[in-house]
Amino acid sequence: MNPTTHYFPRDFHGARDLGEDAFFASDRSLTSVLRTIQVCELQPGRRFPMDKDSCGNPITAVIPGFRNRFAASTYEYTNPLQHARKRTRQDRFPDPEIRSWTHNVNYTSIASSSASVLTTIGNTKRLRVSILFGTGTEATRHGVGLFALEAPEPALLIIVEGIEPEYLITFFNPANPGIMTAPPESRELLANNRWGAGINEVIIKNIISHHFGRPVDYDIVVCAAFSTGYLGLYGVISNNLIPIQSLERVIIYDCLYSLLGQPLSYVKRAKPTVEIICYVATGRGGNDYLPQQPERIRNLVLGNIPGWRYIDLISNPAYHTLASSRVIDQARSHENPIITQLPVDFERILNDVTTRLPSRGTVVSDPGIYKKVRGSIPSTKVTLMEFGIANGNRIGLWFGQITTVRQCLGNAELLGWPSPPGEEWHDMILIEFAWEYLI
Repeated sequence: MNPTTHYFPRDFHGARDLGEDAFFASDRSLTSVLRTIQVCELQPGRRFPMDKDSCGNPITAVIPGFRNRFAASTYEYTNPLQHARKRTRQDRFPDPEIRSWTHNVNYTSIASSSASVLTTIGNTKRLRVSILFGTGTEATRHGVGLFALEAPEPALLIIVEGIEPEYLITFFNPANPGIMTAPPESRELLANNRWGAGINEVIIKNIISHHFGRPVDYDIVVCAAFSTGYLGLYGVISNNLIPIQSLERVIIYDCLYSLLGQPLSYVKRAKPTVEIICYVATGRGGNDYLPQQPERIRNLVLGNIPGWRYIDLISNPAYHTLASSRVIDQARSHENPIITQLPVDFERILNDVTTRLPSRGTVVSDPGIYKKVRGSIPSTKVTLMEFGIANGNRIGLWFGQITTVRQCLGNAELLGWPSPPGEEWHDMILIEFAWEYLI
């Protein structure tokens, strides 16, 4: 497709199965599948489709998709946190008819290759567990699974999905759980709201036992939140659902809302050695800022807190160029041809930028914070500032093509959904920087 003239229908969710197919070449296995996709033509004069647009002059195409090369397992358990479903999005209070009802949540687990030592006789190592509260598809959509696979110590990443307003949720009535001859009472309803999906020790132990075939001693060392996942992190800490005595880091990926103030302060008081690391890339809507103040790190509601680490990506052109050019380049490869045509001038600039890209998982966002948390920076890494200085002219040319960049990301749904212009600042953080502290 040519994203400057065409787009995917808004109910399509990109040219791949977000939970199964690997987007980045480094994540792909040799197993490929064929995806049949429909492409719609943009209306004359429009750079982006409107929600009400019908699919004009649809074209059907078949492209390959690739399974990921890391073994991911998915489980379903009852959400240990209270749902907050509303009858309509405008309602102030949850739906009273199903307030006591429950619903299930999907959990995805990915083990490091080094975790195989846990199955050997006489092993004394403990499993390092990282929990990422997010949307559920971060392993493949953002390439986070690769970072889990390559962890040097025995590690397990558990991804907890979040709940978005447009999700259809099956609710179960605990007062009528069913019997052998009759199913439990249930209702499928639109969520109409966001709420947290949680996890507890029972669920973690079950996931570990299923993943390794037996119980394994473990420590929860990292808790992280991305996007709607901040509600899950809030609920789990506030309700003391997991132990924190082994916790090393809490990471906030561009969802630093004031709601998190109390639980994060509690964690820091209970275990002062815990590192609280906050990536901030977007303005209001993605993070909470002081009223009538510019959207800057210093004006965060939860800013300037002693002992917290803040990674400032707001309006950082080097970060945007690094991540967006990498994503677009992956979508025009011979193996994964989602984008098959681009304007000549833009493609020339894209080629010039991508030939200078460091490998994914080698760029350090903030060298000062990295040294405090991890120690010295390995010689195989490069800092974001170094990349920016070395490519200043290219970055300037890249931002001169920002409309085309956003057409690629949004119209071709390269981030897994029709991301509106500007949303990519939020959605590209894990792609570039999850490797730093998540595992």
